[in-house]
Amino acid sequence: KVAPCVVAIDVTRTSDPDGKSASGGGNRDYTERPGGPTSGTVWTDDGYILTSWFNVSGDVKKIVVTMHDGKQYEAKRLGYDEAKDVALIKIEAKNLQTLPKAKFDDLKQGDFVAIIGRSPDRDAATLNQGILSALGRFKGSAVQMDAELNYGNVGGPLLTLKGELIG
Repeated sequence: KVAPCVVAIDVTRTSDPDGKSASGGGNRDYTERPGGPTSGTVWTDDGYILTSWFNVSGDVKKIVVTMHDGKQYEAKRLGYDEAKDVALIKIEAKNLQTLPKAKFDDLKQGDFVAIIGRSPDRDAATLNQGILSALGRFKGSAVQMDAELNYGNVGGPLLTLKGELIG
Protein backbone atom coordinates (compact mmCIF):
# COMPACT_ATOMS: atom_id res chain seq x y z
CA LYS A 1 0.00 0.00 0.00
CA VAL A 2 2.83 2.46 0.70
CA ALA A 3 5.33 1.48 -2.01
CA PRO A 4 3.81 3.86 -4.63
CA CYS A 5 4.71 6.78 -2.32
CA VAL A 6 8.41 5.85 -2.32
CA VAL A 7 10.56 7.19 -5.15
CA ALA A 8 14.10 6.66 -6.39
CA ILE A 9 16.24 9.78 -6.67
CA ASP A 10 19.22 10.01 -9.02
CA VAL A 11 21.43 13.08 -8.68
CA THR A 12 24.07 14.35 -11.09
CA ARG A 13 26.54 16.70 -9.40
CA THR A 14 29.24 19.02 -10.65
CA SER A 15 31.26 17.89 -7.66
CA ASP A 16 30.72 16.08 -4.38
CA PRO A 17 30.31 18.59 -1.51
CA ASP A 18 32.52 16.61 0.82
CA GLY A 19 35.17 15.84 -1.77
CA LYS A 20 34.64 12.13 -1.17
CA SER A 21 34.55 9.59 -3.94
CA ALA A 22 31.40 7.63 -4.69
CA SER A 23 33.41 4.75 -6.09
CA GLY A 24 35.33 2.01 -4.45
CA GLY A 25 34.43 -0.79 -2.08
CA GLY A 26 34.81 -1.59 1.55
CA ASN A 27 33.13 0.03 4.49
CA ARG A 28 31.80 3.54 4.06
CA ASP A 29 30.69 5.98 6.66
CA TYR A 30 27.71 8.31 6.33
CA THR A 31 29.86 11.20 5.11
CA GLU A 32 30.99 9.30 2.02
CA ARG A 33 28.48 9.44 -0.80
CA PRO A 34 27.72 6.08 -2.43
CA GLY A 35 26.94 5.62 -6.09
CA GLY A 36 23.44 4.90 -7.32
CA PRO A 37 19.97 6.14 -6.46
CA THR A 38 18.65 7.07 -3.04
CA SER A 39 15.03 7.38 -1.87
CA GLY A 40 12.37 9.98 -1.24
CA THR A 41 8.79 10.16 -0.03
CA VAL A 42 5.86 11.73 -1.88
CA TRP A 43 4.65 14.41 0.54
CA THR A 44 1.81 16.00 -1.45
CA ASP A 45 -0.27 14.84 -4.38
CA ASP A 46 1.02 17.73 -6.52
CA GLY A 47 4.67 16.63 -6.53
CA TYR A 48 6.41 17.80 -3.37
CA ILE A 49 8.85 15.12 -2.22
CA LEU A 50 10.76 14.84 1.05
CA THR A 51 14.20 13.28 1.14
CA SER A 52 17.43 13.48 3.07
CA TRP A 53 19.56 16.59 2.56
CA PHE A 54 22.52 14.26 2.15
CA ASN A 55 20.82 12.84 -0.97
CA VAL A 56 20.52 16.17 -2.80
CA SER A 57 23.28 18.32 -1.28
CA GLY A 58 26.15 19.88 -3.13
CA ASP A 59 26.48 21.46 -6.54
CA VAL A 60 23.59 19.64 -8.19
CA LYS A 61 23.29 19.67 -11.98
CA LYS A 62 20.21 17.46 -12.26
CA ILE A 63 17.80 15.52 -10.06
CA VAL A 64 15.71 12.74 -11.61
CA VAL A 65 12.88 11.13 -9.67
CA THR A 66 11.67 7.67 -10.70
CA MET A 67 8.19 6.72 -9.53
CA HIS A 68 7.08 3.19 -8.58
CA ASP A 69 5.64 2.71 -12.10
CA GLY A 70 8.93 3.70 -13.80
CA LYS A 71 7.78 7.16 -14.86
CA GLN A 72 10.55 9.73 -14.51
CA TYR A 73 10.47 13.44 -13.71
CA GLU A 74 13.15 16.07 -13.42
CA ALA A 75 13.03 17.68 -9.96
CA LYS A 76 14.04 21.01 -8.48
CA ARG A 77 15.55 21.35 -5.02
CA LEU A 78 13.44 23.89 -3.15
CA GLY A 79 14.81 23.93 0.37
CA TYR A 80 16.58 22.04 3.10
CA ASP A 81 17.52 21.91 6.77
CA GLU A 82 21.07 20.60 6.89
CA ALA A 83 21.08 20.15 10.69
CA LYS A 84 18.01 17.90 10.52
CA ASP A 85 19.14 16.28 7.25
CA VAL A 86 15.88 16.92 5.40
CA ALA A 87 15.25 18.44 1.97
CA LEU A 88 12.24 19.29 -0.17
CA ILE A 89 12.27 18.73 -3.92
CA LYS A 90 9.47 19.24 -6.46
CA ILE A 91 8.37 17.46 -9.61
CA GLU A 92 5.63 18.60 -11.99
CA ALA A 93 2.99 15.93 -11.39
CA LYS A 94 -0.60 15.71 -10.19
CA ASN A 95 -2.76 13.17 -8.35
CA LEU A 96 0.14 11.34 -6.75
CA GLN A 97 -0.54 8.88 -3.96
CA THR A 98 0.46 10.14 -0.50
CA LEU A 99 0.77 8.52 2.89
CA PRO A 100 -1.47 9.21 5.86
CA LYS A 101 0.46 11.13 8.53
CA ALA A 102 1.03 9.59 11.97
CA LYS A 103 -0.12 11.51 15.03
CA PHE A 104 3.03 12.22 17.02
CA ASP A 105 1.09 12.18 20.28
CA ASP A 106 0.21 8.53 19.58
CA LEU A 107 3.86 7.43 19.13
CA LYS A 108 5.62 5.67 22.00
CA GLN A 109 9.22 4.76 22.63
CA GLY A 110 9.58 1.09 21.68
CA ASP A 111 6.92 1.15 18.92
CA PHE A 112 7.78 -1.04 15.96
CA VAL A 113 8.48 0.89 12.75
CA ALA A 114 9.43 0.21 9.14
CA ILE A 115 11.46 2.20 6.65
CA ILE A 116 11.06 1.73 2.92
CA GLY A 117 13.45 2.67 0.14
CA ARG A 118 13.60 2.24 -3.61
CA SER A 119 17.25 1.41 -4.11
CA PRO A 120 19.44 -0.09 -5.41
CA ASP A 121 16.66 -1.42 -7.68
CA ARG A 122 14.47 1.48 -8.76
CA ASP A 123 11.72 -0.99 -9.70
CA ALA A 124 11.32 -2.64 -6.30
CA ALA A 125 10.96 -1.32 -2.77
CA THR A 126 13.21 -2.46 0.07
CA LEU A 127 11.98 -2.77 3.63
CA ASN A 128 13.82 -2.58 6.95
CA GLN A 129 12.31 -2.78 10.42
CA GLY A 130 13.17 -1.40 13.83
CA ILE A 131 11.82 0.40 16.87
CA LEU A 132 11.40 4.01 17.90
CA SER A 133 14.40 4.45 20.18
CA ALA A 134 13.63 7.98 21.34
CA LEU A 135 11.05 10.72 20.84
CA GLY A 136 11.57 14.46 20.99
CA ARG A 137 15.07 14.70 19.54
CA PHE A 138 16.21 18.08 18.13
CA LYS A 139 14.19 19.99 20.74
CA GLY A 140 11.03 18.01 20.09
CA SER A 141 11.04 17.98 16.29
CA ALA A 142 12.48 14.54 15.51
CA VAL A 143 12.41 10.89 16.48
CA GLN A 144 15.25 8.39 16.67
CA MET A 145 14.88 4.84 15.36
CA ASP A 146 17.18 1.85 15.23
CA ALA A 147 16.20 0.40 11.83
CA GLU A 148 19.34 -0.44 9.90
CA LEU A 149 19.51 1.46 6.64
CA ASN A 150 21.39 0.98 3.44
CA TYR A 151 22.39 4.15 1.61
CA GLY A 152 19.61 3.73 -0.92
CA ASN A 153 16.91 3.71 1.77
CA VAL A 154 18.03 7.06 3.19
CA GLY A 155 15.27 9.57 2.45
CA GLY A 156 12.52 6.96 2.32
CA PRO A 157 9.57 7.07 4.71
CA LEU A 158 9.69 5.97 8.34
CA LEU A 159 6.30 4.36 9.01
CA THR A 160 4.10 3.01 11.73
CA LEU A 161 2.97 -0.57 11.24
CA LYS A 162 -0.32 0.87 9.92
CA GLY A 163 1.59 2.56 7.08
CA GLU A 164 1.36 6.07 8.53
CA LEU A 165 4.21 8.47 7.82
CA ILE A 166 6.32 9.37 10.86
CA GLY A 167 9.18 11.07 9.03
